[in-house]
Amino acid sequence: MKKILVVLLCLGLVGCANPSYFRRNSKFIPNNWSKIAVLPFSGDMRFTQVATDTLNLHLLEQDDFVLVEPSTIQFAITKIGVKNDVNNAITILEAQKIGESVNAEVVLLGNITSYNNGLTLNAFATVKMIDTKTGQIVSVSHKPSGLLMGWSEHQAAVAAVRRTAKDMLKALRELANLNKIPQHTKESSDSDT
Repeated sequence: MKKILVVLLCLGLVGCANPSYFRRNSKFIPNNWSKIAVLPFSGDMRFTQVATDTLNLHLLEQDDFVLVEPSTIQFAITKIGVKNDVNNAITILEAQKIGESVNAEVVLLGNITSYNNGLTLNAFATVKMIDTKTGQIVSVSHKPSGLLMGWSEHQAAVAAVRRTAKDMLKALRELANLNKIPQHTKESSDSDT
């Protein structure tokens, strides 16, 4: 009987598992990156501002790139005339234009969603790192809150963004090391092998 309960409990936990991933294009080498722009999150409007602020706050932990002031980004969005849809989503092409207008070589686009059915709650954050010059997606992270017990959707949203922020910090640190390698040296070492 105990074995059956353990199997059922394990199946229940596996069924409750949420998708989570982090990918970075290992072949991408940044070309003199120095500035990062975090664009306003799209998704659940109740949490887009706190998600954007949370990602900005966590990116201050890295010293390799300058973080563009959020008010400067908002001014650029207004100046360019980006028309956000219902979910406040910014396209990659629009992100490139915004990044170029604030002289950022990389932009981060995020989306936050939440789930609450009265019994369970969770939130999911997705962040894409985009090279402004090429429009190439360099890194992507999608994380649920990871909370076993949460008291509010707000708490879950912040936890999900924190988890994606850790992934973005990891990617930025790896890219900063590549950014410091002169491009001709990297290319010549690749051709030597």
